[in-house]
Amino acid sequence: MAATFPLPRSSFKLLRLILIGYLHEGGNDRKPTGPTDVGRAVGLDQTIVSRNNAPLAALGLLESAENRRWRLTEGGVEVARALEWDAPDDARETLAEIFRPNEFVQRIVTYVRAQGGVDPEQVVSQMARTAGVKKTSEYLTGARALLELMYIAGLVAPDGDTVRVPARRETPTTETPPERGATPRPSGARAYGSGPGYDLEALGPPGTPGVTLHLNLSPSDLKTDAAADELAARIKRLLDALRSG
Repeated sequence: MAATFPLPRSSFKLLRLILIGYLHEGGNDRKPTGPTDVGRAVGLDQTIVSRNNAPLAALGLLESAENRRWRLTEGGVEVARALEWDAPDDARETLAEIFRPNEFVQRIVTYVRAQGGVDPEQVVSQMARTAGVKKTSEYLTGARALLELMYIAGLVAPDGDTVRVPARRETPTTETPPERGATPRPSGARAYGSGPGYDLEALGPPGTPGVTLHLNLSPSDLKTDAAADELAARIKRLLDALRSG
């Protein structure tokens, strides 16, 4: 089985130390450094650092430099600093920005969303399958570490015994509600917004409140015309139900 994505091969605890090691050795100016110096800085064997360099680079936290050295990305510096201070919430926004364009991460998010709720070990198994690696202990441990990073990024969240994609917060609208006696807007739906998400405002009969929905879409959600048609059909059924109910 040929690997298609380099999964981490260590626990989240060790990945955290590796990132902190690169932060200490490279500083805020991201000076390139090697696994030996990083390992020495945080008390890890250099082989543990070496085998996780490519995975961390694939996740957008490291980048290769000259002479087989590596350094944190700009976002990686912020994430490493937050992890060093045990303040993962401070890394949420930056890590989410790093992960959103990552095709592998988004495939896992799409899988969890499609299932509704998934056992964490099932997500871990799906990561190994999607990455094209054998389900050995080190790769499964690395998949659990990646899942922990996705928790920090807020892309997925633990919900009891399952993992779910958290609901998006409703996007506030800047439009002023019509005054009493004003001509009501026609029934239907209107889409607006920018970026990867779109707001849909369900417009019901006169006197009914409007409902604003936010759709968070990525290219992987609409790979085919059939997928787009199915999404459109689901939205229409939802809006019909809102208008009739």
